[in-house]
Formats: sequence, structure tokens, C-alpha cells
Amino acid sequence: MYCNLMNEISKRDLTVKDFAKFINMSYQVFSLKLQGKKNFFYRDIIKIVEFFNCKLSADYLFEEFN
Repeated sequence: MYCNLMNEISKRDLTVKDFAKFINMSYQVFSLKLQGKKNFFYRDIIKIVEFFNCKLSADYLFEEFN
């Protein structure tokens, strides 16, 4: 669902599981959020944007594609 976020994670040679660890979220919960089955909280979005050193906007990372 969030292709841009997935692409940026891949560009850094990380797995979704590793990325979830970096942002202190379980793989299962992060996976559900990526699939759109659970919502990202504001604090999640802040952690993710901070991980990318604010070089990528939240609008870009969380653009929804179906």
C-alpha cells in the first residue's frame, strides 16, 4: 500500500523486519500497517521520517497506492 516507503526501505538494503526493529515496532504490527490493515499513529510517522533524516516528506513516504 505504501510503495514509496517500501522502496526507500529497500534502497537502504533493509528488510521490513529490520526496519520495524529500528523504529521500535514489532514486525507483525508494522506489516499490518504497511498493508493498510492498521493505521499508523502520528508518533510512528515521526519516527519513520526521523529515520530518513527528514530528507523525505511524510506526504511522499505515506502516499497511498492501491
